Amino acid sequence: MPPTARLRPDGGADATEYPSAAAALTAAATLGGGTVLLGAGTYREGTLHVPAGVSLLGEGAGSTVVEGSDGSAIVCAGSAVRVANLEARQPIDTPKAPAYALEVRGAAAGDGVSIDGCRLVAVSAARLSAAVLVHGSSASLSACTLEAPSSHGAVLAARGALRVSGGELARCGGCGFLVLSSCALTAEGVAVRGCRESALLLSGKAASATLRARRSDRPQDGRQAFSP
Repeated sequence: MPPTARLRPDGGADATEYPSAAAALTAAATLGGGTVLLGAGTYREGTLHVPAGVSLLGEGAGSTVVEGSDGSAIVCAGSAVRVANLEARQPIDTPKAPAYALEVRGAAAGDGVSIDGCRLVAVSAARLSAAVLVHGSSASLSACTLEAPSSHGAVLAARGALRVSGGELARCGGCGFLVLSSCALTAEGVAVRGCRESALLLSGKAASATLRARRSDRPQDGRQAFSP
């Protein structure tokens, strides 16, 4: 039996069961917010889109798995979104277009997207693929494990602000953090291991970063010309 999802409206105590995660997220968007609760199991529904004002919560990164197909597993496209306690996996190499375990787009500064206690894995070797993409958004990652064994970087950030606390970057095909134009990164207490290149690369105008790694087997600071 496929895993089911439940939706708990904002301010409500009872949760309604839905036959799929996508159906629960669509219902939450109609209500203008709420919390979608994913039980243990693997959700293979293509890309899950988390709308503004919605939280997507699993039962733990070892229990709840959201698996994409040839695109990204999860896309957060709005403000006041939270994703927590699950694994998002982009399992297929996509040679023609980049893909991500999790994308954050269009989240306003000061009311952005929070990603907590997740394992985010992407295997695509397409140019500019990564475990996490933050583009034109404000986002924070806390206590997450990121893996991108074939990608340019574990985290790709451009035109926004990203704060990372704790967690680990592991098995990176390129660098740990790739920060492009008009983006500010602050990362503290992150363990960086298994990256083929440096832990941090900056490229483009107005790209800035502060990285204080808890442990790193690569240089922690670098600047390299990079053409997207």
